[in-house]
Amino acid sequence: MVDAQMARRVNVPALYMFGDSTADAGNNNQLSENGVLKVNFAPYGIDYPDEIATGRFCNGKIEIDYIAMMIGFKGSPPPYLSTINNPLKQAKGVNFASGGSGILDTTGQNTSISLNAQLMDFKRTKEILIKAKGKVRAKRFLAKSIILFSIATNDLFAFVQKFGFQNTTQNGIFVSSLATQFKSQIKRIYQLGGRKFVVFGVGRLGCLPASRVVNANYSCSKDLNDLSKLFNIVLKMELHHLSSRCRRMSVSYIDSYGINEVIASSPLKYGFTELKAACCGSGVLNAQGFCLPNSTFCENRNQYISWDLIHSTQALNEVSANLSFYGSPTFAYPINIQELVSM
Repeated sequence: MVDAQMARRVNVPALYMFGDSTADAGNNNQLSENGVLKVNFAPYGIDYPDEIATGRFCNGKIEIDYIAMMIGFKGSPPPYLSTINNPLKQAKGVNFASGGSGILDTTGQNTSISLNAQLMDFKRTKEILIKAKGKVRAKRFLAKSIILFSIATNDLFAFVQKFGFQNTTQNGIFVSSLATQFKSQIKRIYQLGGRKFVVFGVGRLGCLPASRVVNANYSCSKDLNDLSKLFNIVLKMELHHLSSRCRRMSVSYIDSYGINEVIASSPLKYGFTELKAACCGSGVLNAQGFCLPNSTFCENRNQYISWDLIHSTQALNEVSANLSFYGSPTFAYPINIQELVSM
């Protein structure tokens, strides 16, 4: 296993992560603006090594942490804002993700680092790389690196909060526009030298504790799940269109929704017994308040799929990472991450 990991590591010199709170490894901790959502306190990080609250929106590791280790790294790359004064920290990649951010600049405006701003930060990182390695070696370095995107959840939530559930036509217009912009943002990284991409679709947003708590019997929100599925369908088509027209571009689309669905259909198979409630929070389902320093939290965290009212537990992140890395085209299309790494 170690030898296989080392072989993959040699083939992938660095990881670059873009996204929202599903991928933030501590960038929001560095922001000083009012309203920035931070999780730099216990019980966040209670299951992370040394019980450190790193800024990950989780009780422990997030999915990118497991994927990085599966490739052969000791861990996922550091948050970008922690590397500005020490570019050497960027040697094996950078995490640009920011909790609350979105594809659209208006999503999480002034309280997070938007995806467009993250792309600008990547451009600066590339300039540092060129200074260190020269243009030719930097080009090869980026072409072998893995670029990961995990974003769009906040854009969909913001749309629903502002407009409610529109009719099918209006939903389609919004989702199409959102996916088209996302495609153009991914293409910008391709133009800057990225060639190997992992793009996560959105999960079952209607089944998060925050969505369930307002429904009868705490059932999933069909409207929100339908919107999630619609976005994923359009995104998958846009990615196919993009990769077919960009020379040497390879994309692994991760069906997070499908992964959530399979786990929910056979939870005991994956070690889960609680699908509705959050582990940490307050009120019904622990979903009527955020997880705070004085919040109660469950002891059997490995049996919960939700850590707080929106975010996954470390246990779910590990299962999802395995299905993303090694899974069939049902979960990772047209290739899984392991296959992408070996290319």
